[in-house]
Amino acid sequence: MINKNDRVKGAFIMVKVSIIVPIYKVEKYLKRCLESLVSQTFQEIEIICVNDGSPDQSQKIVDEYVEKYPHLVKGYLKENGGLSDARNYGLNLASGDYVAFIDSDDWVEPEMIEKMYRAAREQGADLVICDFVMDWETKEKESLYISGIRQESTDFMRNVLLSGPSAWNKLYKKDLFLKTDIRYPKGLWYEDLATTLRLIMNTNKIAHVKEAFVHYIQREGSIMATLNEKVLDIYKVLELIEDYYKSNGYYDQYKDEIEFLYVEHVILTSLLNWRKFENGDLYLKKAISYMNKKFPKWVENPYIQKQSKKEKVVFKLLYHKHFLILKTILFIKQHTVNKVKSVRS
Repeated sequence: MINKNDRVKGAFIMVKVSIIVPIYKVEKYLKRCLESLVSQTFQEIEIICVNDGSPDQSQKIVDEYVEKYPHLVKGYLKENGGLSDARNYGLNLASGDYVAFIDSDDWVEPEMIEKMYRAAREQGADLVICDFVMDWETKEKESLYISGIRQESTDFMRNVLLSGPSAWNKLYKKDLFLKTDIRYPKGLWYEDLATTLRLIMNTNKIAHVKEAFVHYIQREGSIMATLNEKVLDIYKVLELIEDYYKSNGYYDQYKDEIEFLYVEHVILTSLLNWRKFENGDLYLKKAISYMNKKFPKWVENPYIQKQSKKEKVVFKLLYHKHFLILKTILFIKQHTVNKVKSVRS
């Protein structure tokens, strides 16, 4: 391995890992992100910055890093096409055997690429997953450590299926994309879910590095923090995944997991958002009607049965469309929390 302190600026180095950074309206965060990438202890990398038609000063920052680190950073400017389009664009330019996708408003620890690449090579893994830390931009909450793989089952692959599909805490063997022709779906939200859940079915080995390398920043204005009609893309994405599993012979083996993914992403997402939308109740009612028709016995899913008694009560109320009772329970719970807070303060 080449140490960054020994590397000659501008010297030709064989790239082993391509890091793709889609950029759009992130001038406030971009330097922090790029600084964390050029500071990686593993330097046999290329950092592919894809400016997706950003109207701010992001390109100026990219140009500065290209000039300062020409041996590491490559800058590309394209017309706006969305996150999926930017990632696919960068993937077409990647020369490394492995690729990583880092969001430009996040930042990573200096040993991320070194340790994940080592795990990939030593374990012969096509995909490496790491843990991450959720940080709030406004610092109103303490940082939250989250495992990259949930522990819902005794079966490793089932746990991977039910884990966060985010691209930014993973290292992929580039051949996974090439041999399957799987790409991020342009124009859809939940692009990570659509892509990761198809890719993992084509892996021979998946490794988990139990260290938090990524600082996942929660901020206003990010895609998943914005509420609009695009949340309904979840139906298209889940159906895309379901169709892929059925056509490739995976569905029967993982039917319970697919059903639970629907429960989490359709029902729970609607439940969390219903008070934020003007017509939130309508979204939730449609979500329950959709689920009851598609999976008539979803409330009996084995992963729901593993939940706490209180959580199972909530699921049953949803299943039977007792929304008024559920709203009352949630209101009382929130009122109690606010009361406790006011007493403590």
